Amino acid sequence: MTTQPLDPQTAALQAAQALLTAVGLSIDDLQQHSLQAGHGPILADYIDQQLSALRQSSPGSGDTYTAGLRLLADGDHKVCECDCPACDDLGGCPCACGCDVDADGAHHGRPCDQVAVQPHHESCTGRGGACASRWTGRGTLGFSALSLADLQQCQYWARVRAFAVNRDRDRRRVHRGRTPGGHDGRGASENYVGAIRWLYDRAIADGFATRNPARERLRKPKRKEREPRALSAPQAEEIYQTAITTGQDPDGDGLIVVYIAETAARRGGVLNSRYGFVNATECTVRVKEQKGDGPEHVVPVTPTLMAALHRHVMDRGPRRAAPAEAPEAQRRAGIPCVTAIDPLLYRAPVDEFDDDGYFVARTTRPVTCRSLDNLRERVKRYLPWADDFFLRWHDFRHTTGTMLDRVAGHAVAARHLGHRQPSDTTSIYTGATLIENAAAVAAIFGVDHPLVSREPGRQIEPTRRTDPTH
Repeated sequence: MTTQPLDPQTAALQAAQALLTAVGLSIDDLQQHSLQAGHGPILADYIDQQLSALRQSSPGSGDTYTAGLRLLADGDHKVCECDCPACDDLGGCPCACGCDVDADGAHHGRPCDQVAVQPHHESCTGRGGACASRWTGRGTLGFSALSLADLQQCQYWARVRAFAVNRDRDRRRVHRGRTPGGHDGRGASENYVGAIRWLYDRAIADGFATRNPARERLRKPKRKEREPRALSAPQAEEIYQTAITTGQDPDGDGLIVVYIAETAARRGGVLNSRYGFVNATECTVRVKEQKGDGPEHVVPVTPTLMAALHRHVMDRGPRRAAPAEAPEAQRRAGIPCVTAIDPLLYRAPVDEFDDDGYFVARTTRPVTCRSLDNLRERVKRYLPWADDFFLRWHDFRHTTGTMLDRVAGHAVAARHLGHRQPSDTTSIYTGATLIENAAAVAAIFGVDHPLVSREPGRQIEPTRRTDPTH
């Protein structure tokens, strides 16, 4: 009996497999060795790929991580360690080769690939070599060639860059007679560490790294001690009155302030609010935060706010053109077509009409991050104490939580804020209920709440209104 001779490739594969078996190795061992030898994508390409996917799945995290990851890959040629005012005034130091470097770090003049720079003035107070130091990035390396020292050095530069940006912003604030912020770049350093930890987790999952040095050795900076930032009743009143009297949209601005004050929602919870989150019968709103994996909880609100939200959505939400046989009023104003997934808060819409004045189409304008920022900055311009206080919308969350804690205790405040309860059994048994939360809200704002009035044997004694945003 004759056998078919093996082709050279099959014979080579069988010989290689037999050799691996003889020396006690496997294909996985070879792949691991190849990984450790430096095979795999370079950082710049891998970061681009992962950031693109992250922005689609979690836009907030994508925005937070982009700065640190781009700094690791691309570097920053326009930020030096020198903190003297002269370097700030000139926007950086000149290139050592003599060509000009613009604000984006691009060279002009003769071709130049130099990164090193030299001090450009005798009055430079930076420590020796500070003006000549730059972070060049590590985008051309793979994960196996990237050292812990590289990661730590980039973390340092993330803080240097943030400090330089904040220092320049503070100088402009002082020039306008405003209080400097005094930020020291800790937030940028913390975000950078979070970004690198996430990047290595992805690389391990894809088989390009075997461990996560950012979790093992890279430390986040210690946060500053937190201080209570609850607003007083007169301060909340002044903010509300300023919001409704200094802008072009008093109804929309006032509703934003009241919504944030009553729900105690974070910025992400405000932007993520939907019409389907509102329960008009029970006067509750479901708050779904964008922070983390999107925790959500239900909070009671006053009937006044509930009615205002319904009117707001019907007035400014999506509309469609009425048919020709519809009443005249509907043809001129359009027909609301709001769905559960439509946003809850809007700026003034832009409507289109035909030559006869009949409604054709509407472009809605949901509230955005910029809308919230513009409103807050306007309030700070008109209220010097708010500017000195560095007012944030999050301060209303502190305020509402403090009021609930004083009226009904810590458990009710924690429930309204959506904070995680301790995991011990007693805390689970004694946690606050939605009805207790509603009773506290009714007592604070001096109104009746449907959840409380329907509870058998439950009565509350309304107190004098302490929140002036109504």
